[in-house]
Amino acid sequence: KMNLNSLYTVGVKEVFKYLNGEYNLIEMSEMIKQNTRRYAKRQMTWFRRDERIKWFNINEDTDFNKLAEKIINDFKNS
Repeated sequence: KMNLNSLYTVGVKEVFKYLNGEYNLIEMSEMIKQNTRRYAKRQMTWFRRDERIKWFNINEDTDFNKLAEKIINDFKNS
């Protein structure tokens, strides 16, 4: 049985519309960008609701060794 989930990937629908002449190259590109942003926003909304996910603030001053230790300790204590 063929799995068609890949046809629901962001960008596939837009490429088909381009190939069918419904979008030009620029329209296709813009629609892929727009739909990618929308998908990312939905993912972030879903992730924020999941209390099991732990978020870490990372910046240029982040000590990654300490952060790795914290992640390991949090994992061991969960």
